[in-house]
Amino acid sequence: MSRQHSQHLALAATAFFFLLAGPGLSSHAGEPAQTPHESAILDRIFANWKARHDRVHSLHFTIDSRTLYKKGASDVSSTAPRRLDRDQLFQQFGAEIWIEGDDRMCIVNTPMFKVPQAKLTETDRVVGRWVRVGETISIFFASRWFETGVAPPNLFAPNGSVWRNVRMDAPLSAPLGRPVLMMFRPQSPWVSLQREQFRLVDEDSPIDGGRYIEFQRVMEASHDAPLRRDESFWVSPARGDAVAHWRIEAKERTIDGSVKYQKDPTCGWVPSEWTVGTRGAEFSEYTVVKYELNAKIDPAVFSQTFPAGTPVEERVGSGAAQKTRHYVVQPDGSERAITFRDYLRLARVP
Repeated sequence: MSRQHSQHLALAATAFFFLLAGPGLSSHAGEPAQTPHESAILDRIFANWKARHDRVHSLHFTIDSRTLYKKGASDVSSTAPRRLDRDQLFQQFGAEIWIEGDDRMCIVNTPMFKVPQAKLTETDRVVGRWVRVGETISIFFASRWFETGVAPPNLFAPNGSVWRNVRMDAPLSAPLGRPVLMMFRPQSPWVSLQREQFRLVDEDSPIDGGRYIEFQRVMEASHDAPLRRDESFWVSPARGDAVAHWRIEAKERTIDGSVKYQKDPTCGWVPSEWTVGTRGAEFSEYTVVKYELNAKIDPAVFSQTFPAGTPVEERVGSGAAQKTRHYVVQPDGSERAITFRDYLRLARVP
């Protein structure tokens, strides 16, 4: 696989954040059993999480962000294999996330603008759209991800992907929607924070200038997530046990995230801004522009329609039983079968 194709896939995974890792399994072998008091604290936290889940049937968040890539990191905006010779800032405006019930989600991503070179035009242009309904996931890569102020490279053509009956869970490092998911869908397959996986560490742990309840879990390596991960969470009892900080440690990489909240008069605490950082690589700041809770969502939001001429790869099932086919969407909406080689050519994948 060429570097350009690898970069295209990496950008897609970063933007949609759902295609990298399953939840794996937790393990605390050799650790002392939790006392009744410690178990009661965890039981209360997860009960509060479930109550919040039950109060919020649907949600819609619009989010702006700023990401600083550090000097020496890979230049994700370039098709050439190079590293940044200085710190580089990118801005994003109006990314959106919708959730309805437990099995419908839509993520829409907008361009990343290089600061200060790129002009802020078409800031709401859709560069990618990710939809999950039940066991079906569909993704549309609509246009280039990065605006750099120079003529854009002809990296790929619009293309689609569909997965049916394939288990795909969200990686826990996902920055764009992770605080929203932790707040309102913590036990969904997308983040899968399960009570039995955790142990209490400290009831008065200092972090971010405050003191919170800290608990941890260990995620063993799996087929979907090949790295063992240690994950820590700090929750605020004053905010209904909402996650105030989280940390993921895997091999030599550590990801830290911090969340701030505002009080909604009907549904309680709601994430308002958060940061996510990897030491020496990148640091992102997210701000909620607007949100709606328990509002009716147009069913069209969770429908993915590929434009005529779009090459699509469809996968059904998992493992050895998985079947793959490729087709091009016709003007009347029908599907014309093509070969894998034709799919790569039409999607302009090297």
